[in-house]
Amino acid sequence: MEFLFDGPAGGKGAYNRIKALYSEYEKHKFKVSRRTSTHVHLDARHLSISEIGKILTTYSLCETILFGVVGRDREENVYCVPYYRADRSEPENMYVLFKRLYQLKDDAPVEKIGSLIYNSLSGSRKYSALNLGRLTSLGSLEFRQAPIFKTRTELRQWVNLLLSLSQYAYQRNTAEQ
Repeated sequence: MEFLFDGPAGGKGAYNRIKALYSEYEKHKFKVSRRTSTHVHLDARHLSISEIGKILTTYSLCETILFGVVGRDREENVYCVPYYRADRSEPENMYVLFKRLYQLKDDAPVEKIGSLIYNSLSGSRKYSALNLGRLTSLGSLEFRQAPIFKTRTELRQWVNLLLSLSQYAYQRNTAEQ
């Protein structure tokens, strides 16, 4: 079973959706496994290439910490492969992604960013811990590494952590990174 929110939400709207999700979870006691996960989409439709680049740079520096937060067992999950585990010769590694990203002009539309990256990745692109292919289809960065949290508080904390990481990156001057 899959639960999808109806479009982007932030603030109180996101909180209410999480609350409703966990009400259903508690009512029906859904079973979860290692294969199940929580995907959080960060709306990137309004971001420039350099802003997305800042988020990817910050993410790449923090990816091991994020896996520490969600549980080290998630590192081995084939549905959320960390970039730091990618072979340097594989197109999924961050160096290749950054190189392709910075070849675009800063005013290029988000769909172009996603298309450039997505079309150059191999078949496992969808299962990266940070799925950049969603830039093309949804205009979002998809964070896939979280498990199904036992409580809505844990999920809210995870979402707030991702938002804080993105906000930090977004506000940084390139020279500061």
